[in-house]
Amino acid sequence: MNKKENTTQQQIADALGCSTQYITMMEGRKRPITDEKYDKWIKALNNVDAEVAEIEEIEKEIKKPSKTNKK
Repeated sequence: MNKKENTTQQQIADALGCSTQYITMMEGRKRPITDEKYDKWIKALNNVDAEVAEIEEIEKEIKKPSKTNKK
């Protein structure tokens, strides 16, 4: 479920309040995913995506040539 780009098991585990090993077990269907954990998982994925998008925007702004440097 954490196949979304740039999302780590640790980020999901932190959001769910469990270990990365537990995430692995849920991904491997060795442990059930409760509705509560599923909802938190989806929210965590969305939050990580939003954070990554924000970082990428900041990086783009940093890489833009400065208008004051043009002559």
